Amino acid sequence: MSKEEIKSSALNGRGMRDYYVYALLLFFAVVNYISGYPGGMTTDSTDQFAQSINYNFNSHHPPIMSMLWSVFNHITQGPQLMLAFHIILLWSSTLIFYKTFKRKYPKLALLFIIIPLFPAILSQSTMIWKDISFSLTFLLVISIACYYTMAKEKPSILVNLFLLIMIFYGTGVKFQAKFITPIIILWLVWLNCKALIRKIVFFTVLGSSLVIGGNIGIIKLFSKESPSEQLRQIFDIAGISVITDQNLFPDFIKNNPLFSWEKVKQNYTPKLVNALVYTPDTKIFNMTNSQADIEELNRALFNGITRHPLAYLEHRFLNLRSNLKGKKYSHYAIVEEIHTQPYGVKNNNGMLKRIIVKYIKTFPVIFAANGFAFILVVVGICYLARIYYQGYFYYFEEAKVLLSIFMICLVFTITLFFTTMAADYRYYYIVRLLSYFSIPIIFMLRYNIRYISKL
Repeated sequence: MSKEEIKSSALNGRGMRDYYVYALLLFFAVVNYISGYPGGMTTDSTDQFAQSINYNFNSHHPPIMSMLWSVFNHITQGPQLMLAFHIILLWSSTLIFYKTFKRKYPKLALLFIIIPLFPAILSQSTMIWKDISFSLTFLLVISIACYYTMAKEKPSILVNLFLLIMIFYGTGVKFQAKFITPIIILWLVWLNCKALIRKIVFFTVLGSSLVIGGNIGIIKLFSKESPSEQLRQIFDIAGISVITDQNLFPDFIKNNPLFSWEKVKQNYTPKLVNALVYTPDTKIFNMTNSQADIEELNRALFNGITRHPLAYLEHRFLNLRSNLKGKKYSHYAIVEEIHTQPYGVKNNNGMLKRIIVKYIKTFPVIFAANGFAFILVVVGICYLARIYYQGYFYYFEEAKVLLSIFMICLVFTITLFFTTMAADYRYYYIVRLLSYFSIPIIFMLRYNIRYISKL
């Protein structure tokens, strides 16, 4: 057999293996979609769904996701297409990660195929939440940026335009997204103008300003102002007050017939604010639209933080600790019939869903915990610091990819630390996604370094 025939045979064999991988990815995506059909919805989901039908948007849930949902409703009303959109984002990202590394690491690249099957990702992949939508959108952007980083290529104009559209959508879906948007914009700008520091800084600031500012403009122009910021303020004031045993609430809340200091002390928890603002028997005030009251609330929070910074940090730390703790797998395409029946959405309790739920529950809870994802990020950052001091960092594109991923995870964790009003498992979904997808890349980088150190 000639060299050309041997080469052709090897390429055909590799192509056949690729077809098997693509078929497997498609199979997993279809199973993922069917098992979760029509899409898991809770109160937040159905609120956005109602907005998408009535075209009556509010800023509590940034309107851009409901706007996209409105477009999907013109095809078929319900969460089905939003679920399909999310599944496409997840498994397209998986495919791109595989294609990025398959030539250099044919065996290790196969690990990407099973990453979405881990309960930490799979258990909430079919829930229709803004947390999932923003996380999966950014995952796709990061996978494409990773592809061009490893290929050492500059994205085309069309690819850049697509990435900017996706970044714009992902930023607009969730409040905390805007804090990690500059990192992703920086990565995209770096791909287009490497080594030109001034241009990188200028276009990163410009791009971030346009994306974040554009979304703020959409919120102001197309949605009704919601006083949801008060949730975080009440949460923080309550935390500082209980820890210091001082009633730091502003007078307009103290004078409210609903308020009592004993009620605050009995019902405050660093896990979530709901009992103080939503539960009829335990709520301490009604949300206000009065500008004077809002300014008074701002002053009360500012005074509480500046006078008792350690109490504030303790309150915030307790919230983060609750978020990172291991817990039972939360949700798998749960549809609350009481909310969705008026819109003609029916739950799917088929055998396939029950099999997936049983599969998820076979895993130890620790591997789904947010804390495990946080540990992966910390270990990854420490590993990058080690190879930096060893002098290997600048030689490997894998290290640059990992640095970007871990910085996104770290900044998002810090953002949650200061802004969240609950220790909700889903809030950490993007960190779970990125930390798990970083595992094969860490193995690849380690393999490369060990190979070079032996030379």
